[in-house]
Amino acid sequence: MGETADPVDAVIELLRTNMHVVKEDGSLANIQVSREWLSQEALPSDVDGQVTVGLAECTCTKVELSGRIRRQVYTIRVNVWSHDNDIRQKMVEEVNRIIGQNSHNPAEGVAYLDVAGFRNLDRVDVKPFIYRTELVLKSWSFKNLEV
Repeated sequence: MGETADPVDAVIELLRTNMHVVKEDGSLANIQVSREWLSQEALPSDVDGQVTVGLAECTCTKVELSGRIRRQVYTIRVNVWSHDNDIRQKMVEEVNRIIGQNSHNPAEGVAYLDVAGFRNLDRVDVKPFIYRTELVLKSWSFKNLEV
């Protein structure tokens, strides 16, 4: 139970390293992965899609009576954005695949990571449409507080 990694950074690195979305013409889509709130309402014109990752909340509970060992449970928000609904769907599939394949020990200090749910939050009141899916991830790690 060493040093706790930042689960948001772990998810960003996992997605950057492993995300491969193929467009209809067979070329690889240009997907930008970053922390939350980067150009969310105005997708950059030079990318096919954008994934933003942010921490929604973190809770800490005692694992033993002394309180020395604690479990931190993180709720992480992953938003997938695109002007192309097909690209968005492929990006969501990729996030699910990557998290599923790396659920146990996804990073040093992060014990577990899983997709807990998702919802579509499309913006059809703007032109061009912004297709968005928000996935909720749960992650936990253990922290040893030396007393």
